[in-house]
Amino acid sequence: MAYDGKGSVHRLSKALAWMGWWLTPLIISVCFVLALLVAVAHYFYCFKLHERPVDQSVPQSWNSTISMIFARIFSLLLAASVSPAFTQLLWWYLRRRHISISKIDALFSLSTAPSKLCRLDILRHVPVLWIFGLLFPLIPVTTIFPSGALVIQQLPYTLFRQGNVPTLDVDSHGNGSAVAFFENAMFTPGYAGDYRWPADRYKGLARKTLLQGAVLTRPSPCGLHCSYNLTFAGPGLRCNETTTMPNLANLPRGSLSFGGDLNSNPFKDASLDLKRYNYLGAPFKFNETINGEFGQESFVSFVGYKPPHDDAFRFISCVTMDATYNSQVMYTNGTQSITLQTTSRKSLNASSLGVSSMFYDLMFSQPRTDPMEYPTKQKKYTKEQVLDLMHGSQLRAMSDAMLNSFWGYIKNYGLEDQNITDTMIQEIPLAIPVRNSSEYRYVDLRLDLSPSKMEKLMENITLSIFNDATHRANTTVKMISYENAYVFKDPGRLIIPYTVALVICLVFNSLGLFALKQNGVAADSGTFLQVLCATTNGNSVLNKLAKEACLGGSNNHSQELLDMEVRFGEVKENTAVAAFGTVEETNKLRKGKDYGQSKPLFSNNRAGTARNY
Repeated sequence: MAYDGKGSVHRLSKALAWMGWWLTPLIISVCFVLALLVAVAHYFYCFKLHERPVDQSVPQSWNSTISMIFARIFSLLLAASVSPAFTQLLWWYLRRRHISISKIDALFSLSTAPSKLCRLDILRHVPVLWIFGLLFPLIPVTTIFPSGALVIQQLPYTLFRQGNVPTLDVDSHGNGSAVAFFENAMFTPGYAGDYRWPADRYKGLARKTLLQGAVLTRPSPCGLHCSYNLTFAGPGLRCNETTTMPNLANLPRGSLSFGGDLNSNPFKDASLDLKRYNYLGAPFKFNETINGEFGQESFVSFVGYKPPHDDAFRFISCVTMDATYNSQVMYTNGTQSITLQTTSRKSLNASSLGVSSMFYDLMFSQPRTDPMEYPTKQKKYTKEQVLDLMHGSQLRAMSDAMLNSFWGYIKNYGLEDQNITDTMIQEIPLAIPVRNSSEYRYVDLRLDLSPSKMEKLMENITLSIFNDATHRANTTVKMISYENAYVFKDPGRLIIPYTVALVICLVFNSLGLFALKQNGVAADSGTFLQVLCATTNGNSVLNKLAKEACLGGSNNHSQELLDMEVRFGEVKENTAVAAFGTVEETNKLRKGKDYGQSKPLFSNNRAGTARNY
């Protein structure tokens, strides 16, 4: 078969025309999809940086630039997508409606000159194109908001490490010497080594806690924000309400002084008249019954008081317990808070702790400062028994530091013969003095007490002593540091603008693709060849008026030219030509007919010279 050069050139021409037709919808679709991917990438970029420290990720200055790049690329891609779609829809209108030249000029400028949006006559005649043109200035505006979705805040970060923190160790006895033993004692021993009373240091801590009504805290050993858990032994109370006052005829020796007059002990009177008393408090011992039999003696205290809204006396008895405290110590901005849980509660054995000569061997041993084996003289107790007695005595001292402040009585409160003996309970926040306005003074004392409040007071005093302790313990410390970090605080600032822009552009892109299908040929936006091919209609009225303003410029445009209504259609004088002309000079384009047959090969085959329409 002979080579047909013209046939090959014709097939190449058709291929190029086919590629040209598909290039426009490809640009519209690809740019839109790329804009969607950029929006998704911007979201995952913010999501990836969420709660990450600035100094361990993207520098702050770079982040601002990256966010602007995402937003700018999104804006450019979306504009590149809707611009050709706008052109297709514009030519769809130009083919079907006759519009004045001034409006056509404004419509061609909508995508590049937002000032043309001020033409409200366009909004009235072709509202879809006016709204479409509004997208071009609004797309960059929507990209202002996504950059603010990722902000920088100070966030807490947790670090665990081993730390040496203060704790309470009632079993500490130093290096094992007699000197170290009594240096660690929280009580004052008698001459023969018996327990006498709490050391003044702990009585002071107890009184301060009662007067303050809260735990005495200590500065943080691990920074402004940290926490750790510790377990330590301490005293507790088990309190219950009773209906009557117990028999207190025989008080423990040295428990109350009664102002130095032992004969003034009101508790010796079994028929005590409570009418003139405002408060009573004292210690006593009793045998606990275990399984129907008498068990060990326990340390018990009682208080008799009048509640705030009742004149009848109420009584509370409390047993001193040996408890294990599981504590969580937390510091927030350097302020301490402690959460407690007590376990392994058992009553202190008053039978063994109340005897004399408990530590006789140590009291009369040589005051050695180096470790020694004890006991050394009478050998009344083994070493393990001595340490167990010390443990109980330490807890008793801490308990007595509080209870000693409650022992005593108040009689005729506020009157001229007022008598307050030993106790300081009238000074704590739970005390409520009753004032008689006609006598201009307080005449009675009420106490807001309960078994649970008594137990809580003991816990508070134990924690105050715990915070004053000088012993140390190794434990895991949870430390919290605040660092500048990225926070994807408001995803809506990113999602909403991007989504709104994409949805609206999708609608108008669909209109543009529909117009492209109806037009049958892809129109170029703003090219000289398209204008040239679409307006060369011989000696038409449009050309004649246009020649009068051949130099261009708005000053040279006659009003007749601006007001002339034209459309893009089939020229009546030459049915093979499609061009702009008046309604009288043109017919509507016919689909399936070839226009511009006489144009040279490879010339521009766009909207002005449509083929196969």
